[in-house]
Amino acid sequence: MEIVNLRVRAIGPTPPLNFEPLPAADSPDPAPALLAVHPAWFEIGGKLQATPTAIYDREALRAGHSLAGPAIVVQLDATTVVPPGWAGEVAAAGHIHLRPL
Repeated sequence: MEIVNLRVRAIGPTPPLNFEPLPAADSPDPAPALLAVHPAWFEIGGKLQATPTAIYDREALRAGHSLAGPAIVVQLDATTVVPPGWAGEVAAAGHIHLRPL
């Protein structure tokens, strides 16, 4: 006999996830996390344009930092793009809330 696939499904209580909150920023200005400003291509008004774009280090962002698009947040395992006309705010749990302006 040969078993090709074996699947198990278990359901049970798990402890809540506890994340260390990020340190709070001194101000909403994310300048301490700014790495560079480079042109990036975005569609603006129906046209593709090279637009000066702030590049931020994700590890240097703190809770309360506000990002105005266009911006790119880089980290080891992901990249977050804040397009023109959008804004982002870093939450205490570490995620970035994006919203249109």
